Amino acid sequence: MAGTMYEESNRFDIDKLVSALQPKLIDALQPLFKGGGASPTSGATVASTSSSKYSWIFDSGASFHMTPCSSLLTECTKEESCPFVKTANGTPLEIKYVGNSDQNFNSKIFKIPK
Repeated sequence: MAGTMYEESNRFDIDKLVSALQPKLIDALQPLFKGGGASPTSGATVASTSSSKYSWIFDSGASFHMTPCSSLLTECTKEESCPFVKTANGTPLEIKYVGNSDQNFNSKIFKIPK
């Protein structure tokens, strides 16, 4: 599935942003998943990969995996049963498509346009 013009024109910026933020994000998330507490995510792990042009941050405690880049998805279908997902701060984001990735996820991945 071809990316949108927005995605095509901003790939370099996204790569730079992901490269700059990824180590900071992983450092910030690791303490949340290391021991202590009885929360459902206390045994989760966070890891990253750069096997494609864009990096993925794997979070075994995540309920859903999302990406703004439709070029990372295969077998995309229009999402109609659950059209939105809420972020941690309560902001709703529209789910455009649901698809798979060549990464080894055990679930579908939502395509979020932001």
